[in-house]
Amino acid sequence: MIVYRPHFPRIEIGEQVHAFLAESVVATIEIKSTLNRAGVAQAVKAARSTKRLRRADHRGMQVGYAPSTILNYLVAYNGPSSMRTVHTWLTAEQQDQGISSPDLPPPLTVDRDNPVLPLLAAQMEGSLRHGSPAPSLDGIFVLGKGFAILDNSRLGLVTDDLRRTNPSSKWQVGNTEQGALLLFFMSLSAAVSGHAMIEYDLTPYTHGVQFPDVGFLP
Repeated sequence: MIVYRPHFPRIEIGEQVHAFLAESVVATIEIKSTLNRAGVAQAVKAARSTKRLRRADHRGMQVGYAPSTILNYLVAYNGPSSMRTVHTWLTAEQQDQGISSPDLPPPLTVDRDNPVLPLLAAQMEGSLRHGSPAPSLDGIFVLGKGFAILDNSRLGLVTDDLRRTNPSSKWQVGNTEQGALLLFFMSLSAAVSGHAMIEYDLTPYTHGVQFPDVGFLP
């Protein structure tokens, strides 16, 4: 499943198969009936391939959160009883496939008595953390079980104090019978909530393509 910007063309190939320009895609969503390690491995590989796509865009001014890369989510109707098991599968598969998670910047320390600095710090920190894209999956959601979200999103479910005391931790992992689907929809809503002024240069798509019979007529 693909979430894309509607002002880009969607090319119908046939049999309900469509092609999209990478520049138009906001997120991909892979859906599993029951999640196991093999499913996580396949989703990690697919997400890694998507993340490697080079988009021919040049960003200018940005308002709000506008992801710089395609987001990749995995949603399952059922899975293991603990999301820590899913997190273990994820980290193991990324390691097996030679994928390392990004080092996320630590929270900034500012003078909280100054009424301006905390706001500026939050904006700077958010920009830095959101500018650290996931190398593969951005989040895994299992209905009735819980979630695992990379801590580079706007869904901050942990405190800065917890981030400072656990600088190597990168994933927000929670076990919950309710709320996983809500967090998934909140993640998608956040991904399309901002706006960036983008100039698209699609000429790289023509590299390597030859047009042998082209005339230049009056």
